[in-house]
Amino acid sequence: MNFENYFRACSYAMIACGVLALAVAGGVGAGLAALFATVLVVSWKLAGTRWQMSERAGLFVVLLALPAFYLDWNFQRGVAADAAGQVYAGVSALVHFTLLLSSIKLLQVKSDRDWLFLYLISFFEVLLAAGLSVSPTFLLSLGLYIFCALLAIVCFELRKASRAIAESESRLLVANDPKFLRRGGSIAGKRARVMRRLPAAALCLFALIFGLALPIFFITPRASEGSSHRVCSAVTMASRPNGVENHGMPANGYGPVGRPVSSRARSARDLPTHRLNRCPDVRSPAPR
Repeated sequence: MNFENYFRACSYAMIACGVLALAVAGGVGAGLAALFATVLVVSWKLAGTRWQMSERAGLFVVLLALPAFYLDWNFQRGVAADAAGQVYAGVSALVHFTLLLSSIKLLQVKSDRDWLFLYLISFFEVLLAAGLSVSPTFLLSLGLYIFCALLAIVCFELRKASRAIAESESRLLVANDPKFLRRGGSIAGKRARVMRRLPAAALCLFALIFGLALPIFFITPRASEGSSHRVCSAVTMASRPNGVENHGMPANGYGPVGRPVSSRARSARDLPTHRLNRCPDVRSPAPR
């Protein structure tokens, strides 16, 4: 397998993992997923032939897909019975639109800009799947997607750099010793070894990303809960009079209702008789 086919295989795997995440989350049915898999196979077979759509034809089909998205959204909103069904109708129409855009881009002649567009669409599909469901199966599909995405992006950058820099061979490193030639190998052999090492590099990047992301994932909720508690305490203090603390505790000589109180507690014996009769806390019969 040459590097171009290797790059296409990694890119197609990334796009397929995005649709797989949607299927696991319940955003795509089995029939629609099988239809998209058929589009992937047909696109692989038509690559490099005259049967591919041109960029101008692809742009025209994309413009035609915009009113189709609006009609699909209105149709599903009309079928929905409640508010939750209407929200899901919008999500479903958006999923259909992203799959249609991916299919159009796959069937046309692809430049670097089109490959980046396909990568962004697949990432958006994963975001939609994360909003629909967060199950262990989805986490497995997410890990597979991240691995394929890293491998595809590394291959994309290598492909772009190889086209920007002309390949040349230095004559200073050419030796007449056949042992040196056997040890160095041909250029095709070196490329094969590089392609075999790319999955290992992507796996190392994958482990590094998860090693840095997992501590942040476990620390962030606790920090947000603490900050929200502090914000609620500040709002509560701001809504009370000056000098009044939480839970109705007196501070600076003020009670729970903002009235001044003495430094020592006053018992019922210290109060006058007419105040005892009017105080609701003292259980004595009211004067008639």
